[in-house]
Amino acid sequence: MLGAVRSGIFPNDPEDMPVWVWPVIGLQPQPDWPRGGLFLDGDGNGRFSRDVDFAFWVDLELGPPFKVFYPPTVTRQALRQRIFGDAWPAHMATIEELEARARRDDALRQIPDVVRRFPRLAVLVFESQEHHIAGFGGAKHVNAVAQVNGWLAARARWVRFSPDIHYLAQAMGKPSARTVQYPAMKVLDGKSIADLLEPEAERGGPTDGQAMSAVVCELADRTQLNIWAPTLSRALVQ
Repeated sequence: MLGAVRSGIFPNDPEDMPVWVWPVIGLQPQPDWPRGGLFLDGDGNGRFSRDVDFAFWVDLELGPPFKVFYPPTVTRQALRQRIFGDAWPAHMATIEELEARARRDDALRQIPDVVRRFPRLAVLVFESQEHHIAGFGGAKHVNAVAQVNGWLAARARWVRFSPDIHYLAQAMGKPSARTVQYPAMKVLDGKSIADLLEPEAERGGPTDGQAMSAVVCELADRTQLNIWAPTLSRALVQ
């Protein structure tokens, strides 16, 4: 439950505009951008302070029209608390606009339709240790977990997290640092994902190119030979 979500009136200095864009793209706020945002009011004074308050990140569409998209949870709470009364700010996306954008852009929502259109599709998801550390996925890699489990929930033909270690060894020219084989068609648990991730290349893991080569080769060999066992004891094609 969000506490004091407030609309702020902020200084005229463009650098102080509390619309922090995610991902960070080096885009500087312009003088003619709309003012005001949503934040947790730490000191309860109704005004934004960088030292004690928390301003929420937004996705930004420059338009026209200029539009900021706060997370749905934050937007719904602001609506429930009637932060803006009856006049919702024109530069902030409404619940309806958030939903329309999600239907268009949210890849997870498209998975069931993809499975219906391509019933023989096989999916293999690769994730390294540092992937999404700086993003919404965080250290728990929630994006990868959601992808794998989304394909499974949609009943895709075959789904696996991380390529077989034998294919990684083939692509790297040396044994994989990861020894745990995660079987296909098994729901992914975010609590145990750390053991299934490949180290970065500088720490003995595959480069991005090597990892994707392992993914492509495993899928190609399985498709050619029609072998869809959950795990393998060797690369199917030597």
